[in-house]
Amino acid sequence: MFRNVEIALASLYVTTTGVLIAGIYYVHQVLGVEQWGIIAFLSLIMTLMVGGILAKIAITPLREHFYHLERFSKETLHELNLPINTITANVQMLRKSHSDEKSLKRLERIEIAAEMLKERYNELDYMIKKQSERERIEQFDLSEVIEERLVFLRSLYPSVTWDISVASYAVNCDRIGLGKVIDNLIENGVKYSPKNPIIT
Repeated sequence: MFRNVEIALASLYVTTTGVLIAGIYYVHQVLGVEQWGIIAFLSLIMTLMVGGILAKIAITPLREHFYHLERFSKETLHELNLPINTITANVQMLRKSHSDEKSLKRLERIEIAAEMLKERYNELDYMIKKQSERERIEQFDLSEVIEERLVFLRSLYPSVTWDISVASYAVNCDRIGLGKVIDNLIENGVKYSPKNPIIT
C-alpha cells in the first residue's frame, strides 16, 4: 500500500515540477510577461494546489491504515478480556478444592501469569485511549499508586527484598501513565541488579 503511495507521490512531484518549469517558460518567453511578481504569484498558487493534492494522497492511506489498526486493536482487547477473567475466576475456584502446597504453588504461578496478561491488557487499552483522547489529569496521593504497583511487582519478584517507605504526597498528573513509569523504573532496577537485590 505505502509503496504505491510513494510511486504516486514521486510521479506527481516530477510531473508538477516539469509543468511548473514549462509554465514559467511559456508565460515569460511566449506570452512576454516581464513582471516576475505575477509569475511568482501564479507559481505560488500552483504550488499550493499541488501541495494540497500531495498531502491528500499521502495522508488518506495513512488515516485509513490507522483507523483499521485501531479498530482491530479494540476488537482484540475485547476478546482478550474474557479469557483473562475466566482464568482468574477458575484459579480462585480451584484454590477452594486444593490445599496441598504443590498445587497451590502452581495455581499461584497461573494467577501471576494471568495478572501479567491483565497488566499488558490495561497498558494496551491505555495506549489506544491515549491516542484518541486527552490524558486524564487528576489529583491523587502518590503513595497510593506506589503501593498499588508494589503489590503487583512483589508477586512477580519474590526473591527481591523490598524496603520502600513513601510519605503521603499529593500529585496532579495522569495516574495510569505514572503507574507505568513506576513499573519501568522498578523492573529495570531488578533486571540490572545482582541476584536477590534490595529495592529501596
